[in-house]
Amino acid sequence: CNYVYSGLCAYRGGYYFGDGTSCLDVTCPGNDLYEDAIPLPVPSLIDGSTIGATYDSLFPDCETGITGPGVWYSITGTGNTITVWTCDPATTYDTKLNVYCGNSDSPVCIAGNDDNCGMPGHELFSTLSFCSQADATYNILVQGYGGQAGNFRLGISDDRIPCEGAIDCGMAPG
Repeated sequence: CNYVYSGLCAYRGGYYFGDGTSCLDVTCPGNDLYEDAIPLPVPSLIDGSTIGATYDSLFPDCETGITGPGVWYSITGTGNTITVWTCDPATTYDTKLNVYCGNSDSPVCIAGNDDNCGMPGHELFSTLSFCSQADATYNILVQGYGGQAGNFRLGISDDRIPCEGAIDCGMAPG
């Protein structure tokens, strides 16, 4: 992964670590790729970081563009509305969230969000909700706005109310 950063440093004059000037030799996190998403239960609350992650620029825009390094988590749909957020004081940078299903060759955009936390002083954090298909796998990309990277707290909850119109991810449940 370090070769990606040396290329970014050469191309952009430094790895964008929030200040846009630092060129760091870092190691990619284990969940840097879609295929390496860390599975989480629903509900979950987990601390993570995009420091050292790469850009997922080959993925389609999902209501927000891919503008920063990101890491991946996966959850299993419950058939209810699931909410994902970074709205927590432990989050240290301007986050963006994207949710996909399907494989990495043809991901289906489910939802994306940038800047709607609503917590005073934390307006640049993100939250989104989507109707989930029971037993379908959803991959969550936590990324940063404008190349930012940092630490975050990711929350995932289920409203426990069966939802109508869940997106068919083109996969059989189970």
